Amino acid sequence: MLSTEEKLFEFKKSIRREIERETARINCDIESYRHAQMEALEDEVLSECYRTIQAAVAQIRMEYTTQRSQALGEMRRHLLRQRDEHAGAVFEKVKEKLRAFASGAEYPAWLEKKLSAAAKEYRMRKPVLYVREADLPLRAALEKALPGCEVRASSEIATGGFIIEEPELSYVINESLDSILNEQKEWFFSNSGLRMSQL
Repeated sequence: MLSTEEKLFEFKKSIRREIERETARINCDIESYRHAQMEALEDEVLSECYRTIQAAVAQIRMEYTTQRSQALGEMRRHLLRQRDEHAGAVFEKVKEKLRAFASGAEYPAWLEKKLSAAAKEYRMRKPVLYVREADLPLRAALEKALPGCEVRASSEIATGGFIIEEPELSYVINESLDSILNEQKEWFFSNSGLRMSQL
């Protein structure tokens, strides 16, 4: 049989073991809790980092798109200005040549020929023939080329050519050099390689 001291010693030993087991279990629970909390914190930090990175990428993408769009717009405006300058220079030279032609010796014959062709092609009753002020001295030849017409000066015609208005039949024939030149601009842009397409 065990003495009281031995029993007390065994009892203390048993309590110590129980305390050690409970301490080990509590330490294990604390370690598990700490580990779970660390993982949760890491996940939260990673999620926050991911959201921050995604927001930064979206911002960079938006800024890039805006800058690219602005740069393309500026480049397009620059190219349009250059195209218009080149086209303007080309058409100014053509206009100068047309003015020279309209001031030359061949112009009256060309004008009469064009009027005669229009008189044959279109049925006219009482046409009104508009020409530039400088062509009014050709009135007799113009009336001969387009019989029955009334010749008037028009401020719409600066370079040369004519406009025939047939009020009774409600149509207009515009053979003014100014109008023909303007019509050629679209053809010029289409065929010169200066048309602006999507960049």
